[in-house]
Amino acid sequence: MFGCMFWEVSSHPVTKHSLAKYNWIEKTITAAVITIAYISGQAPPRLMILIVLTNWLWIPLILAYDIAQGRALRMRPANG
Repeated sequence: MFGCMFWEVSSHPVTKHSLAKYNWIEKTITAAVITIAYISGQAPPRLMILIVLTNWLWIPLILAYDIAQGRALRMRPANG
């Protein structure tokens, strides 16, 4: 489901901007849960490495994009 959403946002970033926040929210929730599990000894190091590479490194980029695009869209004239 989230893969399809990521695809939609990447294919139509302006018209699907409202979905962009769900990209970083989903990644943050997943990363936080796995990180907590790792710290408490319930997740293996390999999983933590995977989460760092696929989530923690991407969250700041996706969040920055969401904020920048939101600002740009708000500054755009309503008629075009």
